[in-house]
Amino acid sequence: MLTMADAEAIAQLPVISAAAPMQPDTAQLAASGSNWSTGVVGTTPARLEVRDRHVASGLAFTDSDVRSATRVALLGRTVVKNLFGDEDCVGKTIRIRKSPYIVIGVLAGKGQSLNGQDQDDTILIPVTTAQRKLFGSQFPGAVRLLFVQADSAAAMPAAERNMTQLLRKRHPLQDFMDNDFNIRNLTAVFNAAADISRVMTLMLGAIASISLVVGGIGIPLYLTKSFFSFPCEPDHPSRVLRCQYNRPQGHNTRGDNHAGKTCDSGCISRRRRNPLQENEEFGRRSTSIIH
Repeated sequence: MLTMADAEAIAQLPVISAAAPMQPDTAQLAASGSNWSTGVVGTTPARLEVRDRHVASGLAFTDSDVRSATRVALLGRTVVKNLFGDEDCVGKTIRIRKSPYIVIGVLAGKGQSLNGQDQDDTILIPVTTAQRKLFGSQFPGAVRLLFVQADSAAAMPAAERNMTQLLRKRHPLQDFMDNDFNIRNLTAVFNAAADISRVMTLMLGAIASISLVVGGIGIPLYLTKSFFSFPCEPDHPSRVLRCQYNRPQGHNTRGDNHAGKTCDSGCISRRRRNPLQENEEFGRRSTSIIH
């Protein structure tokens, strides 16, 4: 079990720049005749620094609000849109589980997280308010999560090592006992997500290349088949019927000099050509079409 005291002790470590306890849960909201269900996070002002969040309008709550368990709230943009539309909500009152809270600020947009969650669909309130007045807590001062920020990326291994030693000493745990907490390095999660994105990009590129190759082969083959299904050279006799334009009566069609006969539909029936000559001609055309 993690506590507020654990967060305060971790924040004092040399390689730690900030530590923010979190008590999240879901709640039904109501304001201006609208309702919305979202995640409500009880935390401290340090969470804005740890999670790189900024206040777009209004003000953030302070350590004084945490000590006094004040009923104040910071709203994400998605919550504002669903409760107030385009109205300015700073200074207005919302109800969280039927209890009134004053909106003191609106968070800047953050977009979706790596797992596709809307990070703007959230409300931040003082952690003590969540523990004492909204969600309740079976153990006073207990929190579900701690978000910690190291001084730099290079300090991450030392930060993990120091936090592990500190928490084992505070809980307390014997040498043969396993940790009753888990520490996750979000940098590793981000790197894994970047690797997955890179692999997916390469796979999509490969699929597109294969599609182009298949299309490049299929189109010439289709054209080749179509070409040999309709040989139309007038200098080479064929048994295929070819339609042509019917000239007006009286115009010389030179039918007497033609090798075939003119039919009623304007088609000319030609003589069967030599099969050997057809095979030879097929080879020449096939080569020229493919290249």
